[in-house]
Amino acid sequence: MRKSFKVATAFTGTAAATAMFAPAAGAATVTPDASHFNCNAPTFFGTVLYRPASAHHGPTCVSGFGKTNLGSTYFQYFCAGGFSGNIIFPDRPARHYGPGSGIGTLNDHVRSVSLTRFLATGDTCRA
Repeated sequence: MRKSFKVATAFTGTAAATAMFAPAAGAATVTPDASHFNCNAPTFFGTVLYRPASAHHGPTCVSGFGKTNLGSTYFQYFCAGGFSGNIIFPDRPARHYGPGSGIGTLNDHVRSVSLTRFLATGDTCRA
């Protein structure tokens, strides 16, 4: 009798520990939904990053909220579109921009872009 009690106690302890560290049933995990992709439309409402012509690559569109990693891709300039956010560089302070702030020069490698707010002003970028 005592032996089975110990087994039950050990099992109950393991189950309790597992339940304590597991997320609650139905709890949503927060993941940013910002993403980047090759622009396919002639205009885009989100932020657009442009590579130099010598890169032989089209513009990169960024949309959603949160941060999207770009590795360390070289971009020549950007268009803010309707978003505000930060462009994060590997070796210098981030550059903040607001919605509708137009086109800005980068001429640097970009580690990531963090989008924080969208203002539906109708501002679009050439993609």
